[in-house]
Amino acid sequence: MCDVSRKLVWFVRGITVMFLSAAAAGAIWGRTGVIPSNPVELLPLIAIAIVSEAMIVSDDGDNDGGHVLSFSATAHVATAILFGPLPAAAVAVIAVIAVDGVRMVQPRWIALNASMFGSAILLSGFLYQILGGITGRVTSSSGVALVALVVARPLINSMIYATGTLAAIGGQWRALLASNVRDNL
Repeated sequence: MCDVSRKLVWFVRGITVMFLSAAAAGAIWGRTGVIPSNPVELLPLIAIAIVSEAMIVSDDGDNDGGHVLSFSATAHVATAILFGPLPAAAVAVIAVIAVDGVRMVQPRWIALNASMFGSAILLSGFLYQILGGITGRVTSSSGVALVALVVARPLINSMIYATGTLAAIGGQWRALLASNVRDNL
């Protein structure tokens, strides 16, 4: 295994552990929202996330799960607002596993994509709550929290992606981040 591959493997493992740790910390923290007692309430949002994840703008066909733009973020954000960060992360992970699994994407890329999307919405959902956003309600005082949620999710996702690209092929992190943010806006 070459050095670059080893770096990438450790990056995928690190992101997966980071996501699972953040989810566990959120569950312990208690303010993050839990999976609803009636999980059927999440099904419409899971369906939207799966269909949206499947509707990608471009795929290079190399089976690494990488694509230019996915529309599933709207379902993730809606779930974070309605149910909290943990259910939103669960919706993101379920959608990635379902769609990338059907596409026969390699398991390591599924783990990376699921952890990347899950981490992005989990952390931005935490930020939403820290800034005063209330799970299940949007009020006139939720404006700053809503903007932070919508802006932070793609930014965190881009930061993780840029770091992974740096681990895989090298380059300058700021340039990779700027390019990814620009591509996703």
